This record gives sequence, C-alpha cells and structure tokens, in this order.
Amino acid sequence: MNGLKPYLAVIFVPLVAIVTIISLYFYQKDSIQLTEHIKENELSQLESLLHLTNLHLNTVSEDLNSLTYQLQQAPLHEPLRVLEKARVLKQFKSILINSDLYESIRLIDYKNTQVLFLRKTENGFFIDYNESITDKEQLKNIDHTFSLKDKKSFINKTGNTISFYQHLQMEHSHWVIQLSYRQLPINNISNNNGRINFIINHDGQWISSPYIQKIENKAQPNIPTSEESLFSEAYPYLWNTVKRLNKGQTIIGDYLYTYSPIIYNNKQHDENLSNGISEWVLISSINIDKALNSLYFSNFTRIRLAAICVMFFILIGSTVMLVWRLVQKHKNEQELRQQRDDNLNRYAAIIKNSEDGIIVLNDKRKISAINDAAHSILNINRNVLHQPLLQLFSSEQIQIELTNLLNTIDLLPNTEHLKTHIKLKFKRTKHLEVIATKQNDSVEDNILLHIADVTYWVNREKRLQALSRAAEQSAESVVITDKNGFIQYANGAYLKQTGKTFRDLIGSHSSECFNDYVDNENERNALFSKLMSGQSIHHVIAKKVNHDIHYVDYTISPIRGDDGKICNYIATSRDITDRITYENKLHRLAHYDSLTQLPNRTLFSQDINRCALEAAKHQAQVAVMVIDLALIKQLHESLSNEEIEKILLILSQRIKSNLRASDILARIDSDEFGILIRSFHDTKVINQLAERILQSISSPLSIHCRVFSISANIGIAFSSETENDPKILQKYAHIALYRTKGLAGSNYCYFTESMEVENVQRLLLESDLRRSIGTDRYEYFFQPKVSAVTHRLCGVEALLRWKNDNGEYRSPADVIPILESSELIIEAGNYLIKQACRQLKQWQDQEHYFDIAINISARQLLEADLVQTITEAISQSGCDPHYLELELTESVLMCDVNFALTQLHELRELGIKIAIDDFGTGYSSLAYLSRFPINILKVDREFIKDLPSNKDSITICRSIVELAHNLNLTIVAEGVETQEQLSFLESLGVEELQGFYFDKPLPLTNFEDKYLTEMTKAPVLT
Repeated sequence: MNGLKPYLAVIFVPLVAIVTIISLYFYQKDSIQLTEHIKENELSQLESLLHLTNLHLNTVSEDLNSLTYQLQQAPLHEPLRVLEKARVLKQFKSILINSDLYESIRLIDYKNTQVLFLRKTENGFFIDYNESITDKEQLKNIDHTFSLKDKKSFINKTGNTISFYQHLQMEHSHWVIQLSYRQLPINNISNNNGRINFIINHDGQWISSPYIQKIENKAQPNIPTSEESLFSEAYPYLWNTVKRLNKGQTIIGDYLYTYSPIIYNNKQHDENLSNGISEWVLISSINIDKALNSLYFSNFTRIRLAAICVMFFILIGSTVMLVWRLVQKHKNEQELRQQRDDNLNRYAAIIKNSEDGIIVLNDKRKISAINDAAHSILNINRNVLHQPLLQLFSSEQIQIELTNLLNTIDLLPNTEHLKTHIKLKFKRTKHLEVIATKQNDSVEDNILLHIADVTYWVNREKRLQALSRAAEQSAESVVITDKNGFIQYANGAYLKQTGKTFRDLIGSHSSECFNDYVDNENERNALFSKLMSGQSIHHVIAKKVNHDIHYVDYTISPIRGDDGKICNYIATSRDITDRITYENKLHRLAHYDSLTQLPNRTLFSQDINRCALEAAKHQAQVAVMVIDLALIKQLHESLSNEEIEKILLILSQRIKSNLRASDILARIDSDEFGILIRSFHDTKVINQLAERILQSISSPLSIHCRVFSISANIGIAFSSETENDPKILQKYAHIALYRTKGLAGSNYCYFTESMEVENVQRLLLESDLRRSIGTDRYEYFFQPKVSAVTHRLCGVEALLRWKNDNGEYRSPADVIPILESSELIIEAGNYLIKQACRQLKQWQDQEHYFDIAINISARQLLEADLVQTITEAISQSGCDPHYLELELTESVLMCDVNFALTQLHELRELGIKIAIDDFGTGYSSLAYLSRFPINILKVDREFIKDLPSNKDSITICRSIVELAHNLNLTIVAEGVETQEQLSFLESLGVEELQGFYFDKPLPLTNFEDKYLTEMTKAPVLT
C-alpha cells in the first residue's frame, strides 16, 4: 500500500481538480440556460400583457368608430343646431353609459371651440357648451388630429387622463371627437416572484405610478427617490437602453428588465390609429438572482448533484484500480528494457535500409551510428562516424536549431522526443523533419535522430494552404462534402452568410444546406438525382431577407478521383444582388423616362410590337396615339426647367387619368406622349378618348400663381393585317399628327394612306421653304384697312405669301403651318419684319403715313427675342415705329401671360401699336385683357359673316364694341364683304373696316398703283 501512495497523490489531486472544473462548468452552463429560460418567460409574460392592451385599444377604437359612424348618418352644421346638439348629446351619453372606462367626451369644431362637453359625475352628467379651448397641449393634439385623414385616431395622455382623438369629416364641416378616460391599459401589478410592471412614454415620463422605492437597483444607487421624478432621471442607464433599442431585454445589477412598445406597428390599429401617435413602453422588472436561486433548488437540481457525487466515487474507485495497474507495470519495466535492446538489434537491418535517415549520437554529440538513407538525405560522405554532428552543416541557422533541439532533449526523461524542421539548400531546397528521441542504456546516453525528407509534403501543404487561403478569402461561399453528402469543409463566407458555426456544419449532411437555396421538396429531390448522376447544377434564386429580395448564384459540381469516380462535391454560391439591382437600374434607365417614370420610346416600340403580334393572332387591332403638347418649347424661354418638368408631370397625370389599366402611356419625346390601346370595339371609343384627353390637357393650370393653358394635337394610327411594325405605326401616327397641326386649336386626326403621299409633299415643301428664306420668294401682300367714317385708306395688313421655283404662289394654309411646326417661322419672321420696316420707311419717305400691321406667331413671341429683332429692324431701316402695328391672337398671349405682358410693354415703349387679332374666338380673361397694353381689337370674321341676320352675332359684336370703347381701344372689323355688313358695323361705331368688300390682298406693285398714286398726302397720325 505504501507503494501506492505516491501514485494516489499524483492521480487523485488532478482527478479532484477535474471533477471540480466539470461541476463548475455544468453549474455555469445551467446558469446560462436558466437565465435564458427566465428571459423567455419574461418575454412571454410581456407579450400577454401587450395582447391585453391591444384588446383594450380595440374596444376603445371600435366604440369611437361606432360613434363617428352614427354622427355621419346625418349632417352637422357649423354652428351646431339645437336638434343636432340633442342628437349628439344622446349619442355621447350612450357611449359613456355603456362603458365604465370612459370619463368624458367632447365635440370640437374647426375653430378649436368645445361645441359640446359631457362628463360623468357621481350624480349623473355635467354638460357644457361653446367654450374656447386655450390649453396649449390640447390645441396641439387637436391640430394634429385635424391633419389626419377621416376616421383616423390619435391617442395622448395628459396628467392622469388618457384621450382618444378622432378626425370626423362631414360634407361641409370638419370635427374632432375627444374620448377621455382615467383607467390605464395595464395596471401596475406584481406577482409572487417579485415581478413588477410599469409603463412610461417616449419622453421618459411615468404613465403608471412611479415605482422608485419598490425597485432595488444596485447598479444605480444614487437614483432619486422622489415620487415626482421622471423615469429617465430615476433610471438613466435603463432609459438610454430603452430609447436606443425600443424593444428587448437588459440586465442591470441584479435585475432583468424586459421592455416593449405598447403601440408599435400593430396591424390591428393601422386602419384607425395615426402613425404619429405617442408610443408607451411597458417595462417588466424581476430580480434574476432570486429567480435563479428558486430554480437551482428544484428537484431536478438535487438529482443532478446526487449524480455528480455518485460519479465522483466511481472515479475514485477507478483511480485505485489504475494505480494498481501502474505498480504491476513498474515490475515489468526491467523486462521491457531488455526487450528494447533486443528490438534495437532485431531491427538494425531494417533501419539501415530505411528510406528515412537514422543517426545515433552519444553524450558528446558525436555520431555513433548512421544509415545510408541519412548519407543520401544530408548529402554527406561516408566517413562521418565519431565526428560532431554540427560540423556537417555550414548554415549557422541550422546549427543553432539543432543545438537547441539537443539541449532540450537532454532535459527530458527517457524515450521522450522532440520534433523540428530544417531547410537545406543544394541544387534544390530540401525540407527535413528531424525527430530527436532520448535513449538511456547501460553504456552511455544516446540520442536517436530520425530524419525524413518531407519536401514533397511541404510543397503539397503549401499548395493546399494557398488553396485554403483562396477559399477562405473568397467572397463566394464554398462548401465541400464527401461522396455521401456529409460536409467536410465550409469557408468563412458561407459561415457568415448562414450564421452557422464550423463545428455545427462539419459532419452534418448537406441536405440542410439545400434548404437555404431550395424550398420545394420535389425540386430538391430532382437536384439530388442530378448530382448523383454526376451532373453539375447551376441556379440563380431569389430569397427574401428582412423584407428585402436577395439574389444568390449557386453552383454544385461533383469532384472525381483518379479512378474517375465521384469522391467529393463542391458547392459555391455568391450574392449577386448588387449586380441584379444594377442591371435592373440599367434596364429602367434604358426603357423608362426619368421624369415621369413612364415607358420611353424604346419600351413603347417593344410594347407596340408585342401587342400588335398578339392582336394579329386574334384578328384584332391596336391603336397608337401620338400626343404633341404645343408651346412646351416656347415656355422654356420664360420658365425654369423645374417649372417645365412640373407642367409635364401634371399633363402626364391628366392623360393617364383618362386611360384604362390595359392601355399603355409612354413619353416618346420631350413634348410628345404615346398611347397604345390594346383592345377597342370601334372608332367611337377612340374618338371619345381623344376628346377627353384634349379637354384634360387644355384645362388651365397654375404654376407659382401663373396661369397657363396648353393646347395639344393627336395623331392616331391603327394596326392592320399587313402592317404591325411599331416604327411604321408610330410614323403613321406622326403623319396624322402633322395634319392636325395645320388646323386651328386642339384637334385629333386619323392616318389615311393619302396622308403618306401628302407627307412626302410636305417634306419637299418644307425643304423649299428652308432653302428660300431670305430671298424674294417670301413677300408681303397688302390688304387695305379703311376708315369707317371717310372710307379712305388708313392702314394696311401685310400678309405673307410664298412662291415656288415656277413663280406660283402657294396657299398660306399650306405654308404657314409648316413654318410653325418646323420652327422656320422664327428665321422667316425675322426676315419679314425687317422687310416690313424697310417698306414702311420707303412709304414714309414718299410722305405716305398710314399703319402697317404684321402678324406675330406664338413661336416668334415666346421663343425668339422679338423685342431685339424689331429694335434692330427699326434702327436699320430708320422708319417711324408709331406706324408699325403687331397683331397677336388671344391664344398666343395666354400661353405665358407674365412673359407676354413683359414683351408687350417693351414693344409699347418703342412706340409700336399692339392689336388683338381674331378677338372673341380665344379664351382670354377680361382681367388679363385690361392688363395688356393693347391699342386695337380686331373682331373675327366668324362674327361678321352672319351680320345682320344672326342675333347671336349681333349681340357678340355689340358687346365687343362696347367693351373696346370702355377700354379706349380702336375696333377693326375684318371680313366685311357686303353692304349690309358695312352699314350695320358703321351703326355700332366701328372705327376701321377690312375685307373683300373694299379689296383683296394685293402684291406691292398693284397696291401702290391702285392706292398711292392717286392718294393725297395724309396727315401724320398720332
């Protein structure tokens, strides 16, 4: 037994330490598990309390909705009438009587006046009428409620009173209903386990009664003890945690605090409660040490302690048996030494022929034995016996490493060994593994060196390490399994992506990984079948992570060994969400308009092609409409880009409001929109749609207190059995669009085959018009204007005429629309203005003084610098500008009122007269008419042609004349063709007359021969 004592001491003490460590480990592990159990229990308790709160809020919300529904059954007027007050009072009493929760209810009008107030008292009810509300907090809550939508609620607590506010919207009035009560959604309660619940709001104030004195908090010993202190002052650390996380758990000192918002994104209240309502936070507190102690001394814990004790005694018995065996082993030690010597001799021949080098050193570090493999590995000669080992190596580094190895092995007991690696450099570098083993025999202390050439394995290890580093540092997830699908390796990217640990993954089956990629069981089975047959699989999947879509590109391939059989599988995956998102952005940029978010011309053409092919299969048609917004380009001169973009957005919304869900609206140019109508019964539907769109676009719109009215034209083309090319359909629609531009006002037109021929002719005419600008092919014809009193010439109107290469005059109806649409009107207009000023100067030099009127288009006024052009023309010609008259239509002036007003004032400062042409056919306001610096009103020929037989024309003409005279304006009646018209207009007091009754427009030579040669010098007009 005495021989056993040293062994018992050596083994028993570590055994006791191990048992103690294990016990502490399980104790710590149990503490963590029990703590998590307590946390989960606290969360469950808190969820139950929150559920009760939701039920409570639902009850209040439903009562309030029921009340607002009843009030909306009959209108309420401001101020409230007697019968209405009685009805509202009855409904208020019904609410207060049916529930003991409610304390008071009031009706508040839009002037923040308490129209009706009803409060419960011990003896019945207290009623108050028409009292102004002055409390700032109440006014703030009422204003916030009025900003909510109809039947949206807002909850707030002031003092001990909790109030529900709801916005009630009638047909002609707005009201706020305030329902107040004093009972909190959750009362402060504490259970037998020491749990305490209390409520605070988002400002750190107590909603429930303060529990400062009831809660022990060792982590915050200096908290205020006053009942009046705020929660944020009493528990600043806990308050900061709640404010930062809003929902969760934290341990402060000995206490576990669990908190959650009472009203926080609750779907049950989204329809009734405002998103801006105040949030309350419910906090539960429990002493976690007491809770743990109560769990530790449960029956389960006692059983575990008893099991540990039994295990301890079993280990003691096992130790005694182990020591006895060691004593027996010690008795056989001598026999083992002898057997060792025998074994050394027995295996000497084997060692000599071994591929690994063997060197035996004596106590003086000299070689006492060496085999042939050592000579070859170390590249040394045969005569090295009895030489010091260190002299064989010239490298100082190797000598130091071997010296340290041998010195260390001397300190170790017998048969112990140490390992080191050395690197020899010959023609190629060799990596050697040296294992030194201490051997004590009866003669001398020997050291056995086992030298192995591990160059191949070192190089192989380096290659493997390089591959491993590449896999670990790769952004792609990598998983390698054996042939049966059990995971052997997973890199860091996969662990980070899945949140799993390396220990959990290694050895598990890869079917768990498939669940991360494929949800469908049938699809998983199909993938497994492919892999088992040696096929590779490649998929791109979409996963929803935290309400966001993530795209993952994954590949699984088999790895075959030297025998051609599958030995492993490798799975790689990478997140390509950014790439997919970028591709989607590129697609949207390429196919959608950045301003209106509508499809652009490219996508519109694709939609036409797809829908036309589909319609052809069903023997149906599609319609393509192209909408041109007139004067949008002109507005760029007077409006900022932001204002233009806002106008375009408004117009696109107006157009879209007239379309069906199946119709497609696109922005195909800066001021053009395209519509694709996929199915329709007949052209009546298209007619009605076009009329609605034109009406919507032309409705006046206001931008920064400036009123605009935009006209539009629409071209329409239909697909057919022979033609459904999207480019051709759009071309046809544009051809029809150009036809509408030749008409006055907003119009729509359908494409016909004859239009294509006309379009070619129009292009040829436009080319001729462009080439001939600045030549005598552009000239003026002059139509005289006569005085209504003397019938003598008092002025002329210069009318544009253009002749082709053959000297034939083209109709102005053909020429002017092309000049307008192609913007040639600006360049041609500048030339004609200068020509008119030169002609005016020539007549003035001949002492012929009368007005010359020229027509100004919208593009000239809005896009060109008209004032600068006229100023230069007057300066260059030297004419008197008081005899120059500019005629503009009402529609031109109303395109941009403020810009037009500025231009006209600058022209008037030059002495030029301003005339409104075709007055009565536009849509100007009389208020704007009075603001414009106008001299002359020209009554449109449409009102003249039916005089004096048409009563409506008589009334209109008489009103226009009276209006002009009241505004001190000169009236010119154009289109006079009969004596009856002349007599009637003279009776109305018209100052000037113009029309075929007097003469038609004449070329310059004919006009001068007829009127100026026989005419006496006229006095200068002022």
